[in-house]
Amino acid sequence: MKKWIEEVITKRYEALSEETENKGELMTIKEQANTYENLLIETLLDETQEALNKWMEIHDQMVSFQK
Repeated sequence: MKKWIEEVITKRYEALSEETENKGELMTIKEQANTYENLLIETLLDETQEALNKWMEIHDQMVSFQK
């Protein structure tokens, strides 16, 4: 019985260790995904701002030609 209990405890410990490692890996992947998502959003915002600025520049030129 003692041997069986030791085996069960050992297997449970191993399973918990694997779960902890997997959670650590998942957290790392999640953090990386969040970082890339934030970089993408920043890039899109920058590009959107550039496009908006260019549109405003063209719009201003069109308005000045119409006067």
